[in-house]
Amino acid sequence: MNAARTATASFTPLCVVPNLSGQTLAAAKTALLGAHCSAGTIRSVYSRVVAKGRVVSQSAPAGQQLANGTSVNLAVSKGRRPVKVTLCYRHRTVHVTKAVARRLRRHGAKLGACRKVRPASAGAAAHPRRV
Repeated sequence: MNAARTATASFTPLCVVPNLSGQTLAAAKTALLGAHCSAGTIRSVYSRVVAKGRVVSQSAPAGQQLANGTSVNLAVSKGRRPVKVTLCYRHRTVHVTKAVARRLRRHGAKLGACRKVRPASAGAAAHPRRV
């Protein structure tokens, strides 16, 4: 008596991490799904080099083989960090971006911090002045 035995093997594909640097977030998510991976935590970071909305870095290096469905964390660019400018505007010191500073300067804002001047007499009010 010979019994015929049949063995069936099923393999789950591995997650082979693609290179996501410079891709848009939507394209990166699509590439991860196509590689049998999933998108993990997505955080936003400032970058001088990578354009806004593009992937700056990933938690697993490209080409690494992981278990099917493994999450890969991504860092996506928010673009360049806004430069802050200190202005004295309406007797208040404000810290604003360059674009806002240009508009405020047209309305009388002065570069630099405001400072309070001590009154000459006790009855006089102190008025902030530009440094």
